[in-house]
Amino acid sequence: MIWRLRIAPHSQVFSHSAHWLHSDQRAGLGRLVGRLFGGASAAAPELPLDALFNALHATPVLLDPLPPAAWLSNLLPEWEAIRGLPRPGTDYPVDTHAIRTVHEALRVIGDEQGSTALAADELTDHDDLLLVALLHDIGAGHGDESLQASMVIAERFSARAGLPPDRVRRVVTAVEHHLLLATAAARRDVADERVIEEIASTVGDPELLHLLYLLSVADAAALGDEPLDEWRAGQLRTLYARVLMQMTERDE
Repeated sequence: MIWRLRIAPHSQVFSHSAHWLHSDQRAGLGRLVGRLFGGASAAAPELPLDALFNALHATPVLLDPLPPAAWLSNLLPEWEAIRGLPRPGTDYPVDTHAIRTVHEALRVIGDEQGSTALAADELTDHDDLLLVALLHDIGAGHGDESLQASMVIAERFSARAGLPPDRVRRVVTAVEHHLLLATAAARRDVADERVIEEIASTVGDPELLHLLYLLSVADAAALGDEPLDEWRAGQLRTLYARVLMQMTERDE
């Protein structure tokens, strides 16, 4: 599948680039952008992607997470469609579930002694995990086409944010396959080599596998107030380990 990417405006490209700088460097870049595009006296605004990541790290799990803001309207206007939208089979509306998934993702990547420690250590970019956690259900409300809608919105968001093509592909593919590991762990034989080979082929590379495993754990934990039970956690962990081994042996 080929995704057609839009060219992001200057401010959005600077938004992505500046995310990786220190705060003093971001401020300097903001002043430079102000001089180039808005006059020497222009104040340095908070960059939209920075504002998003700051909100994801700071927003408590409320019934109305990510309150309306100009940066949110510009970067992810589709959020308003899921604000307070009921999510069948769960205790929380779609937007609250998304933020809960983000917070669970932050928890699993910060747990240095837990079962997710290896995957969190191997995952190159933790920000991609937070983005996929936020976007995995963004197309909810479109019935049977909700997954496709989520993928399209994830691609549009990534283009607005100025993400490079490889990250766009990773984010969109992770949204597409966000239920792959959880479904296989619950419904298929994780000891069956054919299952392992099929999932390894679908996922393609270890980086995406690490992301999908961490997302699966976070998503399951965010479904309600009950923690992820030991059986499901064990099945997910076993599936992840066996698929990773298959990929490692294949690449040797």
